[in-house]
Amino acid sequence: MSNVFSSFYGNLFQHLSTGVIVTDEQGTVTAVNAAFLNEAGYGLEEMIGRPIQYFIETPHFSDTKGGRNIHVKQKSGGRQARWMLFNSIGENQDDHVYHVYLITETQVCGFDPLTKLPNGNYFHESLEKAIDDARKQGS
Repeated sequence: MSNVFSSFYGNLFQHLSTGVIVTDEQGTVTAVNAAFLNEAGYGLEEMIGRPIQYFIETPHFSDTKGGRNIHVKQKSGGRQARWMLFNSIGENQDDHVYHVYLITETQVCGFDPLTKLPNGNYFHESLEKAIDDARKQGS
């Protein structure tokens, strides 16, 4: 029965239309589904074993539950604004901890769904990032 469920969930993971990235405790990519690979333009072998920060740009990475506006770094050099939901699995003492990141479309991530223009939330997040960058550079 276990193999049936493993096969089912593996199939489900690969056929989700939402991009999914799974990392270990250190933020190293351990799994990624076809939806994210197609959107970002990377091959599976290019992502597995690399830090998630190579593929996702966000001012603050966190290992807690939640969501935030991000940019997907595309292989072509472009960036796509997206909303990222994240959660940790296996937080018991004896379990390995994995972080699961769901990447959704722009209409829920700070852009107006009709005009595709940034909204106030996106403006404030961009401003916060610019202030953080300026502080790091000592400006």
